[in-house]
Amino acid sequence: MPLTEVAAACGVQACKRTLQKAFRIEGYSHRVAWKKPFLDARKRGLPLAFAQAHQGWSKDDWRQVIWTDECYVWLSGHTSRLWVTRCPGEEYNDDCLLPKFPKKNSIMVWGGILGGTNSEIILWDKDNWGSIIAKSYVDNVLIPVLQPFWMRESERAGQPLWLMEDGASAPRAVYTRQAQEGYGIPKFDWPPSSPDHNPIENVWYILQDMLNKRPVRPEGREAMAEAIREERQKISEVHLLTFIDSMPQRIEAVLAASGGHTRW
Repeated sequence: MPLTEVAAACGVQACKRTLQKAFRIEGYSHRVAWKKPFLDARKRGLPLAFAQAHQGWSKDDWRQVIWTDECYVWLSGHTSRLWVTRCPGEEYNDDCLLPKFPKKNSIMVWGGILGGTNSEIILWDKDNWGSIIAKSYVDNVLIPVLQPFWMRESERAGQPLWLMEDGASAPRAVYTRQAQEGYGIPKFDWPPSSPDHNPIENVWYILQDMLNKRPVRPEGREAMAEAIREERQKISEVHLLTFIDSMPQRIEAVLAASGGHTRW
């Protein structure tokens, strides 16, 4: 609401300048609203229940979880906020605009982290694999990459490692769950709309930022695929452990917010 409407709702009449000064004294100012998933009562209850169930987990416990997720990387253009220096009236000039590309002009990247270790990443080959459904996910992610990674790291740890997958339809499908159960992979019941819980989200953010900061942004699938692999190797073990070791704080933040959004 504009400040004048806020003041009017409180029965106060004052000019905009006076209102701005008064609000500023009290610590209020206009800010860009953060984008977060919509949470109804049910969606708040599920993250809260998850946090309550795992409140006692230590950093070492969370390091025994394989965190997996996917993100979309645009094959053209810039994905972060872009500032331009221009004159009035030039806002619609081509060289003053941030191009917006359709989703088909992106590539889906799947990956996982465990402690300070990266799994192999997969760049989804839509031309040969089709859309991401349960069978294509099992055939191209679970069987060739995820299950061998889980098996190898579980043997090193001396115990079956937990698997975290988000609420996308392919990982949650009955067909996928049956395949995972066949391999004996224990899996979290992950609450929906809960990116605040997932440290691999930070990895994707860093990867996107590194791609944007390259002197020349790669154009096309092959060049972008090579750049993604190069930049991902630069994300250090220290970074990965920092994200994962923040899980106890994330859980406490979810509890404090009663299942609502947190700064994570």
